[in-house]
Amino acid sequence: MKYLKNILAAAALTATAAFAAEAAVTFTATDGGVTYSIWEGPNDEPASNADWAAFLAETGYYQVAKYDVPDEENPGGFTGETFTITGTPGKSGTWSSSFGVNGFVIKGSNTFLFVDYGDLGAQTGDNWCTDGTCKSVFADGNIFMPQLLNNGGKNPGLSHLSLYVLSTVPVGGIPEPATWLMMIMGFGLVGVATRRRTHMARTIA
Repeated sequence: MKYLKNILAAAALTATAAFAAEAAVTFTATDGGVTYSIWEGPNDEPASNADWAAFLAETGYYQVAKYDVPDEENPGGFTGETFTITGTPGKSGTWSSSFGVNGFVIKGSNTFLFVDYGDLGAQTGDNWCTDGTCKSVFADGNIFMPQLLNNGGKNPGLSHLSLYVLSTVPVGGIPEPATWLMMIMGFGLVGVATRRRTHMARTIA
């Protein structure tokens, strides 16, 4: 009986975990190669949202720029690379950058929309909206960006907009300075050992 209870408890935990994983993304649609997906929770850096963090690690996306809309508690402004954004504070506008962007996040209240360019490659500007009145300039159909809703079922204005690029380094991330130092020292020791072996071989000969 005890073992049966343990099995049932494990099954319940597995089902709960699977439901939580599915509930992280509440909407997905693809149009013209552009994928819209609504996520629950934050998209802060480093990611405190486990599902979002796992997605970033799996796909290689990382945040390079962010704009926070100013409010009473937050002075707002840009973090990372600077870019141009219009329509803030508000519910729709545009953004443009001098660098290629593979995807961007529109955050409003407790949910956020991730616009993923996928195989289209990096882009340098697009529309954004939280109220479902716009679509990506690269979309070729009639699918508009889905509306973001808060816990009260109301449509919030933009909280922040973040730009993401695909990593060109291993998914583990950029090595810390100490790691670089150890790598350089390791290469140096390998070089010294190789040189000594070559010298000893010449001496014996």
